Amino acid sequence: MLIFTAVIFAIVLWWVSTGAIIVMYRRAPWTYDATVGLYTVVAAVSTVWLVILRQNTELWAIYASFSAGTLVWGWNLACYYTGFITGPKEPTNDGTLTDAERFRHAMIRSLYHEATSVALVAGSAWFSWGAGNQAGFGCIILFYVLHMLSKLAIYFGVANFSGAWLPGHLQYITAYFGPKRFHWFSLGAIGIGCLGVLWSINGVRLSVADPQIVTYAFWGLICAAAVLELVVLIIPETQLHRFLAFLTHLSGAANTKML
Repeated sequence: MLIFTAVIFAIVLWWVSTGAIIVMYRRAPWTYDATVGLYTVVAAVSTVWLVILRQNTELWAIYASFSAGTLVWGWNLACYYTGFITGPKEPTNDGTLTDAERFRHAMIRSLYHEATSVALVAGSAWFSWGAGNQAGFGCIILFYVLHMLSKLAIYFGVANFSGAWLPGHLQYITAYFGPKRFHWFSLGAIGIGCLGVLWSINGVRLSVADPQIVTYAFWGLICAAAVLELVVLIIPETQLHRFLAFLTHLSGAANTKML
């Protein structure tokens, strides 16, 4: 029950925070100043909360630390997707760039965001060193590593990602996507994510205290969600739709038999 509660909490928090970010950057640009400003205050408070709780190993503090870490990372993504923290302007890829040039342009275009991400990871590693409560700082580090794996997979090319869901001010990102294809890097990224899941499961198995169990359960959920995302990216859209339709058919048949 302890692990189930932790996983459900993490799923709900992830779903709500992701939904909030999507709603934020799909609203009119004139609303960005107020929403990002408010989110910055929340992130600042969350950062202070993370530091205060770093030696508190009570169960409630683990939940609070994980929530604060998720909010801080969410602020980082929100600032990028609303255009507040991106990078210097670069010429749009007209299809003539080599892979190396495309990578360089993509990195420059998001330079400030990447620097902010690295700073968050470095700060998290510093403050979590020797801390009794690493739930929040650890989730920031995991979010960064797994998010970077997804971005690199899209750069090398995946079968199921178009960027059509992005608003107009972010459409320039699609110029740096790789072709729609299967690339070996995606399998490597999935493998790393699976190792993270197995590491978390082993941590749960070896832990004797409830706070440690919950911490590893949180981290395992993050890794599992990343693996699921990467798997979806490598499945061609038509095949994914067929698979979802098949699952819907099975669900309908099961409900019919139960009635």
